[in-house]
Amino acid sequence: MNNMAKKFIDPNKLCMGCMTELADPSKPCPHCGFWLPKYQKPANSLPPMEILNGKYLVGKVIGVGGFGITYIGWNLFLCTKVCIKEYFPKGVAFRPENHTGSHSYGYTQYSVDVYTEHKDKSMTAYMGGLKTYIKEAENLAKFYTMPGIVSVRDFFYGNRTAYIVMEYLQGITLKQYARNSGGKLKPELLFSVLRDVFSAMNTVHKSGIIHRDISPDNIMITPNGQFKLIDFGATRTYALSNPLSMSIFVKPGFAPIEQYSRTGHQGPWTDIYALCATYYYMVTGEKPPSAPDRQNGIRLTPLAYKNSNVSASLSRAVERGMRKNYRERQQTVSRFLEETGINNTNTETVTQNGQAFLCLQNQQNAVVGKWPFSGMQLTIGRKDSGVPCDIYLNDSQISSRHCMVTYNPANRQFSVTNYSGNHTYVRDRILEKGQTAYLKPGDWFYMQTKLERFIFFVEVQ
Repeated sequence: MNNMAKKFIDPNKLCMGCMTELADPSKPCPHCGFWLPKYQKPANSLPPMEILNGKYLVGKVIGVGGFGITYIGWNLFLCTKVCIKEYFPKGVAFRPENHTGSHSYGYTQYSVDVYTEHKDKSMTAYMGGLKTYIKEAENLAKFYTMPGIVSVRDFFYGNRTAYIVMEYLQGITLKQYARNSGGKLKPELLFSVLRDVFSAMNTVHKSGIIHRDISPDNIMITPNGQFKLIDFGATRTYALSNPLSMSIFVKPGFAPIEQYSRTGHQGPWTDIYALCATYYYMVTGEKPPSAPDRQNGIRLTPLAYKNSNVSASLSRAVERGMRKNYRERQQTVSRFLEETGINNTNTETVTQNGQAFLCLQNQQNAVVGKWPFSGMQLTIGRKDSGVPCDIYLNDSQISSRHCMVTYNPANRQFSVTNYSGNHTYVRDRILEKGQTAYLKPGDWFYMQTKLERFIFFVEVQ
């Protein structure tokens, strides 16, 4: 019953701009217009066709930031498009050209290895940042498939630097979405769609990680309507008791004053400021004054004065979340949500008044099994194994207790925990033994074959 075979594609026939298979690689891509011979490689970046960690094909550069370079990529094993982030702090690292032992793909010869500009302090800072980069990638990987944030697929060292492989998201940014909608969005609608982002950051904060770069540019809207926070390149762990010496990374209007200092006391309140500033910008169409300008006397006009459709409680919650003194802000995202006064939205009411189900569909998408979450959890296992389960499957490759699925009506979220060495697959991604994936109504998973898959939904009563 194992139908997991993938169609492997010749890497030489992939467009390095969009990773689509080309009928004629000698011509520009008919999908995105990219043509390798005309590609102008950004300084210090890897050229297309480089292979990382033995399985990731590097495509064109899709972003350059203060902490690294981002590429579109291709997983040669799974035949899927990915996003590859390379640790490459601006002003510290460089990649020399005309280096002995280099490769050539029609460009000036280059070295894949990364070096630092100066041997002493720069090397110490670079190596410290490198270890932190991988450590935080490891922490973020725990939130694999959680709604509201981009998922980390892999992370590894290579070329004297480090790489994080993430899911490749198609869509537009929240900023572009607002621009297409006339410059600003309706307050209640915006708060509702950002709920997954708020919820995800609340969970991430509990693990000791802060994002430090939340803005309308870093929230993506996928074609299926999901809102996801991206670009975790500036993430750092934080200590609640002692300030850490952190790199200075600011986005004026969205970064609070503590981010303008290496010893500023940063924590969840730092991201809360940025989340509130993002909400302020999307509802009013105006970027808030920068933190230094506010320190120098420029006032932040209350949200309710800028948009009469914003409730008084939401306006107060956003105003508090953007206080100049971090001690005066909400210290957790959950506290901020409580203060908005709209924590119980219509979406949650519908969820609480509905019945959640797990359905089994065949290859023709016909429902062949349906189980209610009467106890908020269901266990799936092999038939005749002797192990008590809620759902039995007649397949020798299914473990006696293969996985458990749960439902949380408070946030309309499902989860799948894999207990089997034979794996569980969530939207074509492997869930290893002991790993948990978070899903929403309409999401699906399967075990040994795509011919039958489980799908979640909530039936409104």
